[in-house]
Amino acid sequence: MTVHHRTGSRTSSRPVLRNTAMLSASAAIALMAAGCATAASEGTKNNTDTKSSASSSTAGSSTATGAEYEDGTYSADGEYTSPGGQQSVSVELTLKDGAISDITVTPGAVDSQSQRFQKDFAENVADQVVGKSLDEADVSVVASSSLTSEGFNEALAKIAEEAVA
Repeated sequence: MTVHHRTGSRTSSRPVLRNTAMLSASAAIALMAAGCATAASEGTKNNTDTKSSASSSTAGSSTATGAEYEDGTYSADGEYTSPGGQQSVSVELTLKDGAISDITVTPGAVDSQSQRFQKDFAENVADQVVGKSLDEADVSVVASSSLTSEGFNEALAKIAEEAVA
């Protein structure tokens, strides 16, 4: 009876250990996949000089929010948090007739992976925002960089506050 109890005890604990090991392995895979997704979403674009231009000082057109923006050249910094820590991006843009006519994005990343993502972002963001109003220029992913977009959009919001006519 004592031997039978030990055998039953060992047999019943094996499935528990096996299930625990499987759950641990599944959790590890999920964490690695999440890390890869974060790295992939932030890893494509870094900020580099895209475009720049001089400014004029005439009033711009109405936007989707009903605000009018004064034409001119504006700049602001935006920040975001990446797996590499706190990052920043500088944005300089020119508004002409209420639309973005030129834009320059300057990387401010402190780690090499974020620098690469910001560079790619800067090289491709003009295609998505030039010709649009400040209210239409909100981006979510540019060249596989989603986190740089957060800092970029923060900088745009600051510029919009400054540019209101």
